[in-house]
Amino acid sequence: MNKPGRNLTILALAGLSLLVLASPAAGAQTGEAEGGESFLDKGLTFINQAAGQLGKWLVKVVDKLVGREVAAGLEVPLGYLSVLTIALLVFGALEVARKVIWAIVGLGWALLALRIVLEVLSEPANP
Repeated sequence: MNKPGRNLTILALAGLSLLVLASPAAGAQTGEAEGGESFLDKGLTFINQAAGQLGKWLVKVVDKLVGREVAAGLEVPLGYLSVLTIALLVFGALEVARKVIWAIVGLGWALLALRIVLEVLSEPANP
């Protein structure tokens, strides 16, 4: 039997593979892209930058919701948790792995929310 999201998952994985392999230096025999960086380095750099930008945006949202700056050091954790959450939504095909990852992501979100609440309760508001 074919699960409803299986075709979408296969298509997404194929598209991701093409994105990683279809850089300007894809024809190079050494497996290195321009500037001496490997495709893996470029892929990890992209994920890191995406997580950083997403984290900055989420920190702004949290700060506006709370009314002051409380999430100064949360950009990286929020960004990576968001990337993992998005990956779960896109590539959530394996039941066991998906349950484990959802548990880890849920725990991460709960701990971040707890940290924000503790910061709000422990520090006086800035005038």
